[in-house]
Amino acid sequence: SSPSLSVTGTAAPIFVKLKNPPTESVTPPLAGKIIIPGDQGERANQARASQIVLAPPFGIGRRDVDEGDRVNYVWDSNLMSWVKRMLALPPLRNSVTLANAMRLITTNANPHSVVVDTTNNKIYVSCAGANNVQVISGSTLAVSATVVAGVAPAQMAWDSVNAKVFVSNSGGGTVTVIDTATDTPVATITVGTTPSDILINTGNNKAYVRNAGSNSVTIINTVTNAVIATVTVGAGPDRMGLNTGNNKVYVPNFGTGGVGTTVSVISGTTDAVIATVTVGTGPTRAAANANNNKVYICNYNSDTVSIIDSTTDTVSATVSVGDGPVDAGIHTGTNRAYITHVLSSSVIVLHGTTDAITATLGIPGGLREIQVNSTDNQAYVLAIFGPESVAIIDTSTDTLVANLAMPEAPRFI
Repeated sequence: SSPSLSVTGTAAPIFVKLKNPPTESVTPPLAGKIIIPGDQGERANQARASQIVLAPPFGIGRRDVDEGDRVNYVWDSNLMSWVKRMLALPPLRNSVTLANAMRLITTNANPHSVVVDTTNNKIYVSCAGANNVQVISGSTLAVSATVVAGVAPAQMAWDSVNAKVFVSNSGGGTVTVIDTATDTPVATITVGTTPSDILINTGNNKAYVRNAGSNSVTIINTVTNAVIATVTVGAGPDRMGLNTGNNKVYVPNFGTGGVGTTVSVISGTTDAVIATVTVGTGPTRAAANANNNKVYICNYNSDTVSIIDSTTDTVSATVSVGDGPVDAGIHTGTNRAYITHVLSSSVIVLHGTTDAITATLGIPGGLREIQVNSTDNQAYVLAIFGPESVAIIDTSTDTLVANLAMPEAPRFI
């Protein structure tokens, strides 16, 4: 049987690879879609398209996909029907998506990351190669504005309370603040060297900017856009985690060459480091669960996950996992943690109470990012190489339900 398919707008054709032609189409809301930016920086020697891929939260089951078949059904926006065609895949896979109902949206050079403003139904795309942020309408899927940013805009964060998007400019040591009502820059804030990911705590109106090049975290007042403090952490700070329950920020210190073994804990009240926790080697990601006050640290070089009790800031358990754990996603309904591995091509599921491994899912490719939708009981796993894809996990059963091929090297999800 044919899966449900999304047909939204008439700008670009939708390419689908199915054994049989689709028989139905639906238009789910924007909130039901995942967004994956393509990347040009991963392969500097190859010319790659600058595109954003939008996919609905359902996928073609593996039994519906015929990998040896070159027959594709293309949505013709003029005929308003599906047209059968033979398709020769381009060498770089940068123009066609062999998945169900994906839409490619052309952006400026080197789209780096994406945030969604669900209040105004907008998508913000940082274009590192063009030094700007493009705004896409969630209704038309067309670019509605281009906002000038700093040098090499990278990570972004949406502040739902103050209606702003904060953009870290990795090449200029600044953060651009965008007013989401007008889509104009309202402030440029000087931070540390090579600013990267940003965390927003709407409970205390603070933004936390990780400065990868200066071993620090800049704390910004999200109401006034002023810097509150710059906090020194360990060497090579990596992707942070925020516990909104107790207003603590956890910064894994990867270290020079990945030899770091600590996590810096920043108080949301005092804006200072209140604890330094010893974990495994090469901590690269922190993910906090405010429900059970646990923080999961992916230790890339020791192939373990350290679980920190966020009440006492001590390690309560260390779990041996696969090769090269790099990311963790939390299901807030079940309190399970999902750990991705870039080297062992697997996702490990940890029980929220016992910390035991309850499932291991093999997924092809070098797995990197994971996003868990606790409402829809789905997790999206990004494979950045061999093959480049997005796998969809049904978190109610912890089984793989789809694996969607990406048209070019994806970066974040």
